[in-house]
Amino acid sequence: GERVTKNNLQIVVRRHAYINRPHISDLDEVDKVSNVSEKRRDWGNAINTSIFYGRTEELATVKNWVITDRCRLLGVFGIGGIGKTAFANKLAEQVQAEFTLFAWKSLRYAPTVETMLSELVSFLTNQAITALPSDFDRLLAMLIQVLKQSRCLIVFDNVESILRSGETTGHYIEGYEGYGQLFRQISEEHHQSCLILTSREKPSDVLPPESSDRMVRSLQLSGLNVEEARHLLNKELAFTPEISKLIDLYCGNPLALKFVSILISHRFNGNIQAFLDQEMNVFEDIRELIDQQYSRLSDLEQQVMYWLAIVREPITIDNLRQNIVHIVSKSQILESVISLRWRSLIEKNANSFTQQFIVMKYMTNRLIDMAFKSTIEHNPEFLMSYALVENRAEDYIRETQIRHILQPLTKRLVAHYGTVETLHRELHSLLDRLHDRQTSIGYAQANIINLLKSSQEDLAIDDDHL
Repeated sequence: GERVTKNNLQIVVRRHAYINRPHISDLDEVDKVSNVSEKRRDWGNAINTSIFYGRTEELATVKNWVITDRCRLLGVFGIGGIGKTAFANKLAEQVQAEFTLFAWKSLRYAPTVETMLSELVSFLTNQAITALPSDFDRLLAMLIQVLKQSRCLIVFDNVESILRSGETTGHYIEGYEGYGQLFRQISEEHHQSCLILTSREKPSDVLPPESSDRMVRSLQLSGLNVEEARHLLNKELAFTPEISKLIDLYCGNPLALKFVSILISHRFNGNIQAFLDQEMNVFEDIRELIDQQYSRLSDLEQQVMYWLAIVREPITIDNLRQNIVHIVSKSQILESVISLRWRSLIEKNANSFTQQFIVMKYMTNRLIDMAFKSTIEHNPEFLMSYALVENRAEDYIRETQIRHILQPLTKRLVAHYGTVETLHRELHSLLDRLHDRQTSIGYAQANIINLLKSSQEDLAIDDDHL
C-alpha cells in the first residue's frame, strides 16, 4: 500500500528487501563479525575541545538520554556557528567510557551511504574494507548486528550535507535516501548503541524535541548565556560594561562572537560601544556562514525570510500570508515556517515568528542588495514583491525600516548614479515602465516613491550642510 514515486523508488525497494531478507543469523556476514569486546576509539577528524565553556545544563540533559534512557538516535541541531560539533565532541568525551566502540564520521563531503557504511563496519568489526560486502543491505545488516552485540557510540557530523536544498528541510539528496533507512533502522530496531547526528537542518527521520519517544531524541542548541560567552572573548573585552549588550546582540553565537571580538580588538581598539555605534554590516566570515544556509532554502522560505527582516518584529503566519504578493495557502506558509525553525534561521515567540539579530542583519543586507540590483537594472520584479517601508505599519516600525532599509539603499543608489538628479530621472523612468504593465505591480510603485522622497530628503540635508 506504500506510494512509490521516482524519488523514493530505490528506498522502497531496499526497505521491502530488508523486511523480506533472511534472518540475520542466517547471513554469511554474521560469521565475519570479529570479537568486538575490546574497547577501541576512532576520533576521525573530530575537533579539539580541550577549551570548552558552558553548555552544562544541555550536557547533563543529553548525557541522561544517552546513558540512563539509552536512546538509540540523538539529533543535535542549530544554526551555523552555534557549536554543534564542539558539543557532540564534548558529549562523546564525557560518555565514551560507557561504550565499547566509538567512531566519529564527518558527512561534510557527502560520502555515499555505501562508502560510509563500509568504513564504519570495517572499523567496528576490525576487518579490511575489501573483506566486506559492497551492497547496502548486507552492510546495514552487519552494522545492526554489531550495534546489538556491542555498546557502540557513533557520531555523524554535518548531516545537512546529504539533505536536498531548494525545498523545505528534511529530504535527502537523490541517491542518498539510504541514510534515511539507516537512521530509521537504528531508531526502530532493539540494540544497545547510540547514533548522534549534528546538523543545521533536521532530517525527516528525527523526531522533534517535544516527542515522547525516549529512544529518539532531539536537542535544539541555542546561544551561550552572558557568563558562558565571556570566556570566548578577548580578556580586554570580557568584562567591559557593554559586553552583555554585544553578547545579546549576537544571541550568544560562539563563532559570531569570536569573529566580532577580533574585529573590535583590531579595528576599534577594543571599544565595543564604538563598534555598536557604527552598526557595521555582517562581516564576511559570518555572511559566508549564513549564505550556505540561505542558498538551500525553497522560494517560499526565502520570501518568508525577507519579510521577517522587513517587519523587524514578531509576526503571525496570517500576517505573513497577507504581505506575500503571490497567492499562497496558510498551510504552505506554516510548512515553510516549520522548516525554517528546524534550520535554526527563525525563532518562535508565542504565536509569532522572528529572526535573531545576526540573521536579520544578513537578510536586511541581502534585501538592500537585491533592491539595488532591481533598480539599476530596471527590472522591477523584486521591488514588486517586497515593501522597503510598510506604509500601514506603526510609526516606530516605519522609522526602523527607513533607517535600516530605505536610507542605506538610497545612499547606495545616489553613489551609483553620481547625483540625486540622475537617480530621480532613472526612478521616474522605472515608474513609466510600471505604468505600461498590464499586470499587478505589487509594492513597486510605493517603493519607488519612497526612494524619491528619501533621496530628496538626503539632498536637502546635504544643502543644509553646505
